[in-house]
Amino acid sequence: MELLQLKYFEKVATLENMTRAAKELHISQPALSNSIMRLEQELGVKFFDRTSRSIKLNKQGVYMLSKVKKILTMVDSITADSYSTVSGGTISIALDTHSSHLLDCIRDFRTINPQISFRLFTEIRVWESTAVSEFDFLLHTSKLKLPYSIQNIALGTQSYHAVLPKEHPLAECESIPIMDLKDESFCFVQVGSMTLEAAYGLCIESGFAPKIATLASNMYEKVACIQKNIGIGIVAVGNLDIVSSIHNLVTRPIREFSNLTDIKLSWKTQPPLSPICSLFVSYAADYFAAANLL
Repeated sequence: MELLQLKYFEKVATLENMTRAAKELHISQPALSNSIMRLEQELGVKFFDRTSRSIKLNKQGVYMLSKVKKILTMVDSITADSYSTVSGGTISIALDTHSSHLLDCIRDFRTINPQISFRLFTEIRVWESTAVSEFDFLLHTSKLKLPYSIQNIALGTQSYHAVLPKEHPLAECESIPIMDLKDESFCFVQVGSMTLEAAYGLCIESGFAPKIATLASNMYEKVACIQKNIGIGIVAVGNLDIVSSIHNLVTRPIREFSNLTDIKLSWKTQPPLSPICSLFVSYAADYFAAANLL
């Protein structure tokens, strides 16, 4: 049982509406439903009477809610005392990939820790041990091999989609086998002077060397090149929000592709984390465990 599960339960029990509760908690409805069901399974008790359209707190749920409110009130008191001893500061994160879930976590963390700010850095040569010494955390995929000892939190599994102009012949497909893209020209992001984004390596792993049309310095330039029909692209699901607002592009899931990678938030084992970073690690670990975002 996690503290975040109890907070989620209190919100759902108070509103008796999963959709409204998920919106107020800033998480997806499936993640919230999974969290509540795991809590019920752990305790062996059903707290809600469910129908296809509604949920209603039952007798056991009413009793549980009264206990949870007392627990959360006590925790809030303890937390307030603890936070008062943590001064403000800045947490820096180097981004080798993207995760909207991490941004959600940062947003929620700052609602209770407004004295702590974040700096996010991209285009960092994270494989060099000296390049990340100035950063507190590194967001990366499991494909990245780091030359130093780390600890990490698993944020989830990331898949990839093809990004195509609407007039592209493959845009009519619901999904695309990866080998159907082997003769296409691609737009990639180049990080530093030599390294291409993970999508290039995933094509190599799938059995072909992709033809390069353009190398952009960031994701927005890459998408702009695809929009101009210079080439197609492959983007992580976490970056689809960049594409979704562009009217003449479509995204399609890729089949038969080595396109699943674990996303991790990592930090060096030495030197020890600062108090504000330790606070964030504790919050993030509870957040991702309870939300079940994998």
